[in-house]
Amino acid sequence: MNSSSKAEGILAIWNDRRAEEAGFFERWYQGEHLPERLGVDGFFRGRRYESLGEGPQFFTYYEVASPAVLTSPEYLARLDDPTPDTTRIMTSVFTNMNRTVCRRTRVIGRHRGGHAVTARFVDERPVAALEGWLEALAQRPAVARAECWVADAAPSRAPTAEEKLRGAGTDRSIGACVFVDVLREADARALAGEIATQCRALGESLGPTPEIGVYRFMSELESD
Repeated sequence: MNSSSKAEGILAIWNDRRAEEAGFFERWYQGEHLPERLGVDGFFRGRRYESLGEGPQFFTYYEVASPAVLTSPEYLARLDDPTPDTTRIMTSVFTNMNRTVCRRTRVIGRHRGGHAVTARFVDERPVAALEGWLEALAQRPAVARAECWVADAAPSRAPTAEEKLRGAGTDRSIGACVFVDVLREADARALAGEIATQCRALGESLGPTPEIGVYRFMSELESD
């Protein structure tokens, strides 16, 4: 069993970026940002995805030992000492940031797929209601795995330097997320529609219809 299979925490990020900064954005992400984050004790894996048209342009998530890793002194020290390139990214490249520290409450399946669907909810009630449906969904040959993430109530703290660069308090966040890894684009697009239909069937008592995104896998980095 590898260490990421024991990860109880997820840092989930959706964002857009300015079109004219595409090259710089990729060099920073691949060459600096992912290695820096995966160098923090308790970070196991980072995975990046690009939108196929539905949802914000990029989706990235990190698997960590527990949500506490994301308020650890080591991690917060990184956030309080951004590099020059990170400063540029946070002030003039990232847009429409949605960032949430989560607990991973359910994992069904062991494989990884080439595409993903994310359904972002304002609270955790729909995720609990969908768990039985996800169990059946994960048995399909086209589905590699399904996960449920619920926002973690982090302790109160002062904004970090990175957060101040983006505008402290301006990042959006989620209440919960259903993440489904699938093999092919057609399956991902079909599944996005199924999730929307299933959520409508649950009724308005479980909150607004989720924001659903369809993504193509780009890259991943694991800790040493």
